[in-house]
Amino acid sequence: MVNMIFRESVHVELQGEQALTYISQDDQVAKYRINGFEGPLVHIHDYRRIPLDALEQALSTGDLPSFSPVFNSPALMLVRSQETGELVIELHESEISNPDLRLWIAIGIRETIPVYDYLWNLIAPWGDDAFAFLGLYRLKTRCQKLESAAFLASSVPPGLSLANSYSNLSGPR
Repeated sequence: MVNMIFRESVHVELQGEQALTYISQDDQVAKYRINGFEGPLVHIHDYRRIPLDALEQALSTGDLPSFSPVFNSPALMLVRSQETGELVIELHESEISNPDLRLWIAIGIRETIPVYDYLWNLIAPWGDDAFAFLGLYRLKTRCQKLESAAFLASSVPPGLSLANSYSNLSGPR
């Protein structure tokens, strides 16, 4: 049984030359495996026309670095879990040009992961001192930033302001 887990427009962000392994392509879809994840396996099926054309061009010319900037673009993302336990991420054309959600696919991350508002993520070891990362996070909107600032301001002890609470960070005046 195949289960739909998620469906939303995202901006795809690929980081690292070895993040994806190309599997196959036809006129309608390119298939990749996201490296680093063995249990569960994670596959991408990309149905977006411009990345399909860019992949075909990169494979024919050998200019693989030109592919990532085109792949890193908006998509309507569908995430499905297969009976085998593997995840399939489908990328379709999106009508939203700047979605709030980011799908981050990274390989070779060391030490720390940026702090974002993650909806979900997977982490797996990669080599001796790095890891693979797959995450979905939300960009903070202006309203969310203002709400966070208001919460921070309301949590400052009485008698202090944000300005003098952090004055020691800027050094002598």
